[in-house]
Amino acid sequence: MNRWGLKSLADLLPDGARVVIRPMDPRIPYEQSFVVEATVKSRHADRTWPHAGLSPLQKEHRADTEREVARGRSMVADFVTATQAPGTSTLLGFASWLSERVAMLYVKRDFRGYGLGGLLLGGDGTKGDVAVTHALPLRANRCWQRWVAYHGST
Repeated sequence: MNRWGLKSLADLLPDGARVVIRPMDPRIPYEQSFVVEATVKSRHADRTWPHAGLSPLQKEHRADTEREVARGRSMVADFVTATQAPGTSTLLGFASWLSERVAMLYVKRDFRGYGLGGLLLGGDGTKGDVAVTHALPLRANRCWQRWVAYHGST
């Protein structure tokens, strides 16, 4: 159960909608942009920047992040409806890898707590998922360690 008392992602989705975990599609420009911007904003948070978009600090790191995303591989969580136009996506999160290490795992705030992180890492999204406990991070910061300790324990 997540922080809103909902038991699963299905409780949140409208009838006929589903979440598909799939490789990022480089032909859809929004997808790569979403992965790059979310990565830059998460890694280089700038609380002094009151505007939308990237801060000057974040813009400095954008090119490096674009190269990293292009060199690695990314899986996305795509919200799919029956009426969705071809070649479009509504991304709920992503996982990116460099040399078989998790470089970034991101799930939009409103969709956290449903197991999407585990699904993005290739698991089944349940607590104690081996995909979570065996994932090797590129940068093992405190946030990652807390997440693995919580979701990896049974």
